[in-house]
Amino acid sequence: MDERKTAAEIVAEVKKVVVYEQDGMWHETNQTLAELEQILGEGFVRISKSAIVNLNAVASVKAAFSGTLELLLNNGIEESISRIYRKQFKSKLEAWFV
Repeated sequence: MDERKTAAEIVAEVKKVVVYEQDGMWHETNQTLAELEQILGEGFVRISKSAIVNLNAVASVKAAFSGTLELLLNNGIEESISRIYRKQFKSKLEAWFV
């Protein structure tokens, strides 16, 4: 399956990596997040130690009190962007939609 076209979010869960599709479906993969991050390329960005998101699947982003950003994807999934990855996310988001 070509995650570049269909993936909304990729999450490392307990001893597995799960790809959540934009249509709400999901599947497990044997690849690591680091491997997928390299394969998927520009349209995807790491938002935490355990998650990568597709920039085309982002519905909204809002600031939270703790210094994190809250992300809502088009498929209804909500995630927090950790402070460590916030700057990288903002840069990629701005560049992606210019």
